Amino acid sequence: MNRAIGSMLAGVVLLVTGAAAEEAKRSVGDWVVSTQRDSKGSRVIALLVKPPRAVAVQCLDHDLSIALTKPTPVGPGPMSPDATYAVQFRADQNDSINTYAIGLSDTGMHVATPKRVVAQIAASNEFTFRVTSNAGSTEAWTFKADEAKRALADVIKECPVN
Repeated sequence: MNRAIGSMLAGVVLLVTGAAAEEAKRSVGDWVVSTQRDSKGSRVIALLVKPPRAVAVQCLDHDLSIALTKPTPVGPGPMSPDATYAVQFRADQNDSINTYAIGLSDTGMHVATPKRVVAQIAASNEFTFRVTSNAGSTEAWTFKADEAKRALADVIKECPVN
């Protein structure tokens, strides 16, 4: 893994999880699955890095969360904290799911996460987040979902999607 990818991976994990506690990591295909336990409970994160983008799916205190990040900002200018983005999610030939995202930094955003989004990622071959800024610029974030079902199994166990 080159230095840029390693830095991005570290940034996504910090972005999504905050400070680490007791942690176990394992690789599942292209995904990295991290389970962290501390006095407040547990966090399970499945991270897929496909440079220059990454998607992280986590279960934190029985709530699902998705974060998208990349070193180059979306659209014609940097993302900004607290900015909102329209997001259209689609996995394989399923119907699109409309949701939104909130900017966390100039390179990352938190996607409002309906449980069916995570269920479709787990069952898909490919999935796309189509992100539209308030200025109207749109960018598609497409990921191959190889091994997604196995990678998300622990996340789904902590946060059932049914």
